[in-house]
Amino acid sequence: MPVTKTYSLQRFFSRMLIIFAIQILLVGIAILFVSVHFIQSGIIERQSLLVNALVTQSNRYLSETEEVMRSLAYELTASTVSYQTRLLTQIRTAYPRFASLYLLDAKGYVQVESTASSISMLGLDLMNTAYYQQAKTSNKTYFSDPFISLVSGRTAITIAIPVMLHDKLRGILVGELDVNLLQNTLEQFQLDNQVVSFIVDRQGTLLAHPNRQWVQERQNFGDWLLVKQGRAGASGFQVFNQNDTWMMGSVMLMANGWVVITTQPLLLGARPLIVTLCVALIIFVVNLVIFFLIQRHHRRQIIEPLSTLAERANLVAQGQYHEALSMQQLIYVQEVASLSESFRLMVNFIKERDKALEKQIVVLETAKNAAEAATQAKSEFLANMSHELRTPLNAIIGYAEILQMDAEEKSEETFVEYTQNILSSGEHLLTIINDVLDISKIEAGKMELHLDRFEVGDMLNEIRTMVDPLVKHNKNTLTVSYLTILGEMQTDLVKLRQCVLNLLSNAAKFTQQGQITLEVKRIVDHNNESWITFRVMDTGIGMTTEQINKLFGAFTQMDSSSTRRYGGTGLGLALTRHFARLLGGDVNVISEKGKGSTFTLFIPVMLPKVENNMDEIVSI
Repeated sequence: MPVTKTYSLQRFFSRMLIIFAIQILLVGIAILFVSVHFIQSGIIERQSLLVNALVTQSNRYLSETEEVMRSLAYELTASTVSYQTRLLTQIRTAYPRFASLYLLDAKGYVQVESTASSISMLGLDLMNTAYYQQAKTSNKTYFSDPFISLVSGRTAITIAIPVMLHDKLRGILVGELDVNLLQNTLEQFQLDNQVVSFIVDRQGTLLAHPNRQWVQERQNFGDWLLVKQGRAGASGFQVFNQNDTWMMGSVMLMANGWVVITTQPLLLGARPLIVTLCVALIIFVVNLVIFFLIQRHHRRQIIEPLSTLAERANLVAQGQYHEALSMQQLIYVQEVASLSESFRLMVNFIKERDKALEKQIVVLETAKNAAEAATQAKSEFLANMSHELRTPLNAIIGYAEILQMDAEEKSEETFVEYTQNILSSGEHLLTIINDVLDISKIEAGKMELHLDRFEVGDMLNEIRTMVDPLVKHNKNTLTVSYLTILGEMQTDLVKLRQCVLNLLSNAAKFTQQGQITLEVKRIVDHNNESWITFRVMDTGIGMTTEQINKLFGAFTQMDSSSTRRYGGTGLGLALTRHFARLLGGDVNVISEKGKGSTFTLFIPVMLPKVENNMDEIVSI
């Protein structure tokens, strides 16, 4: 491309450096001015650091105490009363923070104690105390609200930890913890008289404050806006009005519900901020003027040539390589001219690369077709192999049934148990093979429909009888809710029944001592088509969004841990979705971790006769 005149960018950037030097000078003056107020402006940052330090120290104090009690609870599970008493005394001596320690049995009676008080609590019934009830019910550590200890006369809290052995409650370990250390910690971190730090409990009562008398009087700060926000879970820096005085402070909520707060008058902390904003505004105005001048100066020297280069790039993006190479432009900057030449070389390289890509696409298409053929062959192999496995397995189950009948007639209980184990294992393996066979048929496009006309109510009665043992296995309760008359359906009875059974058995497997509900309705959509909905609701373990996203994949369960605990191949829900779509419907799920799941199956009442072609179903 022709270049009529060039000159170096070095001269241009020299001018830029002079301009930036002036700008740096102005910024330096502003920084010098702001540095006078640096100490004052640092108070805001120190507030946050102080809050974090107080929270960390307090949490460490409580967590260390909990760890000591948990270790003690573990040692108390298998020891004599005398050893337990000696162990409690040793712990209370080693950790003076405990005013008293005592062990309750599973019924709430004091079994062992170690206390500085002269009053013995042995045998006392503490079943109705809040800490006993909370620790027993939740199986978690319970922290009480602060109170004035009758033993030490100082502020204390009660910590209760369940003592478990073989997953059974053996008792409750209770400790009375002195929280006076919080006052000492707060005084160590006190910055100055302008910044006030304090700690309140869940009700807003003072636990630590520079004014010790207020702490002794247990004054309540619950009406403070910052305390309310902290109790609600808000944290960080806040500006608020308290008693017609504007203040600024930081707040943080501890894990046990206590609130740590630092405050100071707003004017004291905001003065450096106001000055900084003014200086920043001045710098902004100056920069605005400077860059306006720079923009006018380099528009013709850099921007216009680069704009032309951008137009050529757009032509390349549209595949118009010849037009991009034929465009001419006058470039006055030597570096931009080099860029233009490099662009020309790049366009030529892209042209050659596109030719190579076209050849590569042909190769990839061939590989894709080969992979699809291999997948089809795999599915056909699994379908044939499943048949080969099922034939001898049926023979094994048949002979096992004959052996079991002979053993029962001869009253040989040992052989009856052995043959029952063979039957259970064989039937379980046969179920897995049938699921694999169904998946293989679906992937191979060989699944067929057999239309039946039947009463929905009769099918539900059969399903309830079949699923009842599974429900009772985990001590669950099954409720089937539907109108007296649901009418008839025309669809594949076997596959529909399998879908409902899969959903119910899945709910029974992941629910322990809970409620399972099957709700069946007949509805009419906006196209005047009748549908039957089967909604299965449980109170089981529930699922996260991530688990729901991969729920209906073949050979998929929620995670590896659930596979080990609950068993299964992960085919049930995948088959349910495939069958539902094959029957002209679908299945969806709504779930929340820890609160159960709701699966809804939609099936049309009348499925017209269709050719048994699975291509459309497999592609869904």
